[in-house]
Amino acid sequence: GGIFCTSLPRPAKAVCLTSITCVRRSCLALSLLASAIVLGISGLVLFVDDGALEHPGQLVEFFWISRLQSYAMWFPIYFFLPCVGFLHVWYMEKDAVRASSN
Repeated sequence: GGIFCTSLPRPAKAVCLTSITCVRRSCLALSLLASAIVLGISGLVLFVDDGALEHPGQLVEFFWISRLQSYAMWFPIYFFLPCVGFLHVWYMEKDAVRASSN
């Protein structure tokens, strides 16, 4: 995050770096708090309503299915995306190495 502060004068740079660090840590803390709340609600649902799920592993199964669907969808998109996709970047790097060796 310090790359955004490189052109600032020294006192402002310190404030900028401190602000960026604070925002990053706040985002991490907020995401951990949200995860803990969702985990608590999921656990409460499991313990209160025993008949809703046959076994707690069903929740994990749904999680893994969604992860696999996400990877199956986003990997090809990011791989073949024009101008910023992995394949495009690899060809640009290959051409740059070829041009520098000539």
